[in-house]
Amino acid sequence: MSKEFKEYLSKLQTDKAAICLEYLENQAEDIYIYCSYEPEMYAFDVFYKINGQVVLKNNLNNAVH
Repeated sequence: MSKEFKEYLSKLQTDKAAICLEYLENQAEDIYIYCSYEPEMYAFDVFYKINGQVVLKNNLNNAVH
């Protein structure tokens, strides 16, 4: 991998993590980000660890107080 690609990838990962934390107002213990690129398909998902529980994005309102 070239240094330029590694720097670009690191910046993208940092930005995604920052957006996820900002959305939850820093209430998550951990953030798990899944990204996949396959020919003709892109996939992205995120889930969190909040209060010791794994929380999917569709259940965030129930987990955050």
